[in-house]
Amino acid sequence: MKKRFAKNHSNILNRSNLFSITIFSLLIFLICLHIFQSSLIVKSSFLIDKYEKEVKNLSDQNKNLEIVFSQKNSLRGFENRLEKTGFEKITKIDYIRVMEGSVAAK
Repeated sequence: MKKRFAKNHSNILNRSNLFSITIFSLLIFLICLHIFQSSLIVKSSFLIDKYEKEVKNLSDQNKNLEIVFSQKNSLRGFENRLEKTGFEKITKIDYIRVMEGSVAAK
C-alpha cells in the first residue's frame, strides 16, 4: 500500500512539475512576444515621424516652386520678354476700311 501511495504521489509531482514548466515556458514566450511587438511599435512610430517631416519638407518645396512658377509666368515677366525681343507697346491703332461694294478676291 505504501508503494502505491508513493507511486501516485510521484505521478502527482511529475504532473505538477510538468504543469509548472509549461506555465513558465508560456510566460517567457509571452514576455518575449510583448518585447518584440513593443519594439516594432517604437520603430514604426519613428518611421512615421520621419515620413511626416519628409512630407512637410516636400510640401514647403512645392509651395516655393509654385511661387517661382507664378513669378516666371506673370504678366510683367511676359511684357519684359516681349520688350527684349523687339516688340513695342501699341499706341495708335489703324483699321483697314473695306468699301461696301468691294470683295476680296484671290
